[in-house]
Amino acid sequence: MVKLKSNMVDALLLRFLVGKGGETKRKIEKDTSTHLHIPSSDLAKQDSSIVVRGFSKANVHKAVSQIQHLLQEVIESPTVEYSHFISLPLAVYSDLVVKVNQFHESVLGTLTEGEEGNQVELVRLPIESSLSHTVGTSACQSESLKDLDYDSLHNLMEPDDDARKQKQLKTGHVLDKSILIEPATLHLTVLMLKLWSKERVAAATEVLQECMKGSPAKAHVLYAKVENSDEATRLLHACNVIKNAFVEAGLVLEKDKKQELKMHVTLVNTRHQDRGQGAVIRRRLAFDARHIISRYASEEWGEYTITEAHLSQRNIYSDDGYYHCCSSIKFPSLQM
Repeated sequence: MVKLKSNMVDALLLRFLVGKGGETKRKIEKDTSTHLHIPSSDLAKQDSSIVVRGFSKANVHKAVSQIQHLLQEVIESPTVEYSHFISLPLAVYSDLVVKVNQFHESVLGTLTEGEEGNQVELVRLPIESSLSHTVGTSACQSESLKDLDYDSLHNLMEPDDDARKQKQLKTGHVLDKSILIEPATLHLTVLMLKLWSKERVAAATEVLQECMKGSPAKAHVLYAKVENSDEATRLLHACNVIKNAFVEAGLVLEKDKKQELKMHVTLVNTRHQDRGQGAVIRRRLAFDARHIISRYASEEWGEYTITEAHLSQRNIYSDDGYYHCCSSIKFPSLQM
């Protein structure tokens, strides 16, 4: 009898290996002539290791291969959300936090008084970098917002939902505090990741740390002053070096490899909408963003020096309110 124990998967993914009524587990066992021990959800909180037993190494390895293939399919599907991301913290700047709190107070009043109808789901404030790791945020209207056809967006609403959404816009129910991003979590997103095992989190930690060491060529692009370089692109270069390192390590989903990095700070997102107890809403409710764009199109949010990058875990928070930090690197200061 051959036995193999592996903690290749996070506890939250074990249900996909079991399948409905244990169907998936039984199929793997039948195909590979092995027995799988998959811990229950309660036990998995302490130890999510999977034990594979079989009469030959070949059968055990075949079962492990099937498990890995299945998990990869699950992870790449929309069913499983991103678990981690590379972030550049902005919540450490008290002036910015104050301004965002003022923004919250303003839009909560402005949008409830706005016109009915045409709606936009998400407001993103693009940022511009200056010097090496210094970022000046600007709430300029992005091209994506400029090009939006609001009448078309209105027409895309489901007919059955139209009356309900119009009523909610009148009473201000669509935009509430739940969809405003907490100032304590303000950040720039460099890269989204699905790290659903301890091994992948450890690998991501190592990759991030290696970005500080790297080859002379990478270090030159990431940190050193480059003569005649466009200062506004230095932060973007640094982030792309980090992204490329994670791509090379095989930690980035195929669909995310080609995503162009667009530096922005998300201030409002209907994904976080509080839908109330027992509420069943199939689609996220949008809100009219035209008043925000009109009010904040030329707003200056300040200029801030980015000093570090984090490997952050989603939905887990530290005592200061920011995302749990699995690992971090410091950006050396640039001498002008």
